[in-house]
Amino acid sequence: MKLKTIISVVAITASLLTANAADKKDKDKATTPRAGVGGDIDRRIQTINRLDNNASAKQAGMAAVSQETAVPLPTIEAEAKDHPTLGLGGLFMAPELSVKTKKPADQLIKNRQGGKMWSEIARDNNVNLTEVDAKLTRIENALRNPGTASTTTTTTTTTTPTGAADRTAVRERDTTRTALDTRVASINTLDDKPGVMRTGLSALSKETATPLPQIEELQKQYTTAGVGDLFVAQELATKTQKPASEFLSQHTAGKSWSQIISDSNQDRSNIEQKLTRIEQAMKDAPQ
Repeated sequence: MKLKTIISVVAITASLLTANAADKKDKDKATTPRAGVGGDIDRRIQTINRLDNNASAKQAGMAAVSQETAVPLPTIEAEAKDHPTLGLGGLFMAPELSVKTKKPADQLIKNRQGGKMWSEIARDNNVNLTEVDAKLTRIENALRNPGTASTTTTTTTTTTPTGAADRTAVRERDTTRTALDTRVASINTLDDKPGVMRTGLSALSKETATPLPQIEELQKQYTTAGVGDLFVAQELATKTQKPASEFLSQHTAGKSWSQIISDSNQDRSNIEQKLTRIEQAMKDAPQ
């Protein structure tokens, strides 16, 4: 009888150990990046987030994120302050996936904070990870070699169209931006070529149901405003029956577009969707 009892205890113990091992394996799967391109990307993001432990590396990383996403460096720095736990990898992924998925960066950040890996968010939205992986590699290299990366912004004046340098100066002063302001700033960086500018103004005209000549006249009056700025101002003008110049003046005086939209009691998500379409039209425009 004693022998049978011992055998039964051993069998039960072995069964419990096997079950515990299986549970641990499942938990590890939930927290460990999976194999393949997606898993490699998640591991690279984790590595990038660990490399910003000194000032020069962090600055080089932010400059690289700015370059890869076409988001102005002051905006990246502001986003880092707004989301201190996101890491440089997340600061890159949010605007990068926002452009590709046409979804607000804030929504994607909430998905990540809710427990989803960045690669999973990308896959859920059918984003090709190959290009994303290449950009992450360049950002990681910049962090590992901060001495060879440029951490300051430069202004080219040799072939800059009239008013473009002034627009750049105005954009760089605005350092407190939300995800919507980041999108506006990103669009503003695209309009330095005449063909792209025309495409942007045409898309703006379509999205706001405003005649193109009227949009072009507004652009002539506010030469420091980019296409993103002009769109938000005209969109608010259409919704509120106030002149677009009133909103452009508020922004020039230092108010963020998010604050102006909030003060006007307008739906930010609808504006973000239209901004996404305008941005895509400008990116697809012949150079």
